[in-house]
Amino acid sequence: MTHPIDIFQMETAGVRWLESAPNLEHAKARVKEFAANSPGEYVVLDQKTGNKIVIRSDELHGASEIAGLSSPAE
Repeated sequence: MTHPIDIFQMETAGVRWLESAPNLEHAKARVKEFAANSPGEYVVLDQKTGNKIVIRSDELHGASEIAGLSSPAE
């Protein structure tokens, strides 16, 4: 079974897929783990709705929670 949430890391050459997650809460936790070891910008994408969030590792320091998914860009 494929999970509906994908996690990507932004790189100079483009976007790198890291893994999928079963839900948004799991994806947020994984992004925090990835960012601790590899600072940068991450994208969490809901394949069902097309909604996404962009998370920068510098915004995670001291943040207790990451905001919900935003509407897809027009």
